[in-house]
Amino acid sequence: MNVEKDKKIVILGLSQVGKTAFYRKLIKNYALNQVAILKTSPLINYTERIIQFKNNYYSLVDTPAFILHPQTEIEKARQEQVEKLIKKSDLIFWIIDLSKPIDQGTEKLNKYLWKFFIPKILILSKSDLVEQKEYQISLFRMLGHNHLYSFSVSEDGKELMEKVVDLIPSQFLPEIMGENKIKIAIFGPPNSGKSTLLNYLLQKNRSLVSSVAGTTQEPIKDYWSWQNWTFEIADTAGISKNLVQEKQIYWANQKVLRQCDLAWVIIDATLPLTKQIFQIIHLAEKHQKPLIILVNKCDLIENEQKKNIQEQIRSRLKSLRYAPIIFLSALEGKGINPLLRTLSALLKESQKQSTKKELEETIKTMLVKNPASYKGSELKIYFAKHHPSLTHYFIFFVNNPQLVHFSYQRYITNCLRKNLLLEYLPIKLVFKKS
Repeated sequence: MNVEKDKKIVILGLSQVGKTAFYRKLIKNYALNQVAILKTSPLINYTERIIQFKNNYYSLVDTPAFILHPQTEIEKARQEQVEKLIKKSDLIFWIIDLSKPIDQGTEKLNKYLWKFFIPKILILSKSDLVEQKEYQISLFRMLGHNHLYSFSVSEDGKELMEKVVDLIPSQFLPEIMGENKIKIAIFGPPNSGKSTLLNYLLQKNRSLVSSVAGTTQEPIKDYWSWQNWTFEIADTAGISKNLVQEKQIYWANQKVLRQCDLAWVIIDATLPLTKQIFQIIHLAEKHQKPLIILVNKCDLIENEQKKNIQEQIRSRLKSLRYAPIIFLSALEGKGINPLLRTLSALLKESQKQSTKKELEETIKTMLVKNPASYKGSELKIYFAKHHPSLTHYFIFFVNNPQLVHFSYQRYITNCLRKNLLLEYLPIKLVFKKS
């Protein structure tokens, strides 16, 4: 699979020109795998979706508001990211507010875009707010672009998409739209290296990286192909004490965690292991997700510190002792191979089906070694069923589910993990009366 094969359309524009409204309109009418579009804060990273018009498929990218003279570190990094997107694009949608006159900012951006020999369509937004529309359009023709399109939110964009097909026809259906992809959520404290890891795996500057904490504000999603697997990876906003106050970001992170198949929590090896970090790690357990704990920036600490970190994690997270711990440096790529080997083992384990004989022997050994009883009643397990996946489900048919105390459930889980060689994945127990 090569996700770069599809034609890429980049949407550009200055602040408050109607760029995101235009993007959402096209997504609503033409996106594959329709999902609800939520209101978000101003973009820092870009947003990308696959759209389809007739038999043509395009990757549509909504970029942050263009800054003519970036000043801060984040603004400079953001502008560098946008310029790389432009260079890789096949077509540019330049959004301009038709209800406003041509100003100095528009002229400077026009001069900037002429550096790129890429087809461009000038999208004149908010056309429904203009009285002398034709006269205004004639003024914008002075910018020198051959392709102009007036847009309002009431239009479906069909005429525009016909023009797109004429300029850059595409017959490629991306393989990333297959149903077999696995969703991975990368989460953790701010500035722990989540975006750096995503960029390393994708081998491109997909998520903006900065020394300023909180650079990522909305989940950034992209696709990664490795071996015979396809992954949708989401880089989430850093979870901090103040994040609860930022309700939109908080609920966006919760939604990503609920919908993912596998969680990667990444923590900074150079910082103390606080109570907050352990609470973040426990989020995966709360949502019953398989987990890999990634200790980043390990190139900055000694081996003795690595040992201490691992011991602290294991002692504080006794219910998550099955979760692998990987030390890595996302910036330098150290530890990536152990991560991939662990990921391979985890996926292989998710397909492991226990036989009826294995279950019977495990149950027999378990009950003989440590029978369960309460107020004179003894627990009887008649048989069990196993449903393998990234969370292993075991359904036990028993004489009385109330006889299975929480501590005994933990005992059963440990027996299953040991006897059936289930090393990395969470185990969910269900008890039914039979």
